[in-house]
Amino acid sequence: MNGDEKIEFDEFICIFNDSTFVNDQIMIDWLFDTIDKDRSGTIEKGELLKFVEDNKVSFNKDEMNELIKDLDTDMSGNVDINEFRTALKKVFKD
Repeated sequence: MNGDEKIEFDEFICIFNDSTFVNDQIMIDWLFDTIDKDRSGTIEKGELLKFVEDNKVSFNKDEMNELIKDLDTDMSGNVDINEFRTALKKVFKD
């Protein structure tokens, strides 16, 4: 969008503003797999932090902890695919 030939996090998120992508579980699953680098089936805090940093999103420590808390609804310490799907569908629906 800004012409730098890179897709930054905020530009990527704009994709989901199109309702055809919001309901597309394939896109949500792709994003989950992109963040879940170790392919454990869960997103750990470190993986989410790395994804956020790599995409130049500025979160302080408190904001990052709040994000994890919001995503990790079963309070297991990480985010599974179902938690991730629910959160993304809810965020982009609004």
